[in-house]
Parts: sequence; C-alpha cells; structure tokens
Amino acid sequence: MEIKGGETMKKSLMGLWFTIALLFFIGCGGEGDKKSAPVVFKDAQVMVADAKTRITEISVEELRAKIDKEEDFILLDVREPDEFEEGHIPGAINIPRGLLEFRIANTEFGGMDAPDKGKELIIYCKMGGRSALATESLLKLGYKNSKNLAGGWEVWEKDIASGESVIDTLKAKPQDTKVATNEKKVLPDKNIESKEEQKQLPKIVLIITSQACECTLERCAKAEKTVNEVVQQFPQKLTSEKLDYAKEQDLVAQLDKEYQLRFLPALLFFDEQGTFKGKLDGSLGKGEIEKKLKELGVE
Repeated sequence: MEIKGGETMKKSLMGLWFTIALLFFIGCGGEGDKKSAPVVFKDAQVMVADAKTRITEISVEELRAKIDKEEDFILLDVREPDEFEEGHIPGAINIPRGLLEFRIANTEFGGMDAPDKGKELIIYCKMGGRSALATESLLKLGYKNSKNLAGGWEVWEKDIASGESVIDTLKAKPQDTKVATNEKKVLPDKNIESKEEQKQLPKIVLIITSQACECTLERCAKAEKTVNEVVQQFPQKLTSEKLDYAKEQDLVAQLDKEYQLRFLPALLFFDEQGTFKGKLDGSLGKGEIEKKLKELGVE
C-alpha cells in the first residue's frame, strides 16, 4: 500500500509540475505576442514637431558656409523628381522620401558608393517637414551624423534671391530688349569671336555681377575662380565666356528672356552646335559643373 500511495503522490506531483510549466509557457507566449501601441499624433505637423525634438537641424547660412568651404558631406533632396527638376541646391542627390530608407544603402546610391554610417548627411525638402522625418529615419538606420536643413528649399531659394535675382532686377529696371529667337543659340553674333570654333566646341557662359551685396560679390568671385579651374582642365575641348550684368544689362536681359535666369552667378551650357543644354545658378560647385560637362561629352 505504501508503494501504491507513493506512486500516486509521484503522479500527482508530476501533473502539478506539468500544469505549472504549461501555464508559464502560455504566459510567456502571450506576453511575446503583445504589440506595443503606436504613438498617435493629431496631424502631420505635430508628428514633424515631435521628430524635430530628436534630430539636429542646420540653417541655410551654415549650409552655404559648408559649400563655400568645400566641406565633405552629402546633400540629399528628398522631394519628388519633378520638384527636383524645377530647381535644387547645387550638388544635391535626389532620392524621394518614400524610397530613401531602401536606397540609402544601395551600391548605386546617387551614382556613387553608399555612404559610410559616420558620413555627414544633410537632408532637405520643400519646407523641412518631410526631411525632418527622413532625418529621424536615417538616424534609426545608424546614420548618426544626419542633419535636417531648417526651412528647406523655400528658405534656400529666398536666401539666394535676396538682392540677386536677375528677374527681379530686370523688373525693377525695365529694359527695351528684343526677344531671342526660338533657335536657342549661345549668344548674339557680336559676342562670338570665332563662329567656326563655336560650332566645333561646347561652350559655357558665366554670368556674374560687379555691383551687388557683399555676399553676392563673394559668390561671383568664387564662381569665376571655379569656372576658370574647370576650363583649364579641358584645353581644346571647351570654350568659355564671361558676362557682367552690371556692364551688359541688355545682353543679360536677352539671355534671361531666353533661358529664365534666376540667380547670380549663373552658368549656361551649350553644345558644339550652340544649342542650350542646361544651366546652374547660385552656388556653383566644381563637381556639379564637371557633371554637366560630362553630359556634353567633355571629360
């Protein structure tokens, strides 16, 4: 009887331990299945404001200083491609907000190697909202030196336009100029020293001004130096010309009508037939100029 009683007790204890283990397993599994509730925001503006509490922002002035000093960083434009085409900060790489997290580590990122996790990344959009969210996402992906451009493209554009918009200047001083022909030729005949040479080589036209605010004069001087360095890299492959708006307003007004100049300094690109192929304006980076020339076959 004792043996039988012992076996009964043993079975009871085993059953108890099995029940405890089962309850523990179910309990742990239940905890693991629970999902944390997402943070709910009233609207997108509140969500952006919340993101900005965890990211670093820089001003347009700070970005311009980095560009002028030719510091090593990557500038990302997270707007849509059509927004980017309408105008962007020189040197920016366009990766739309919705694709950023997937493309940032792509080996073909912006036509270059994927950035190192410690690389300084400056992100901007139209007004700073999308880029704030993008900046936080990049921080979560380990890009610890990601920064948002406060105010985005709109603030950059207003900053450049202040005191140096060609269009605004022309409106302030109406000029009696002729509308250029539909054939987008480089410049009127009087500005072409050798028509034969112009037909054979691509050409760039730098438009600066010698009368403006100090910051604009500094940018024009830097642009002239950069363009000269680029031209010297391609002897016998490229011709160039410089126009000073303060001295040749009629001619610049004509070019404005034809090519919609916005900011100074500006750089126009033409192929060997004299056909307009694009422009850069504002801060002219050497890499951006070389990229444009490569599209013309100058490399």
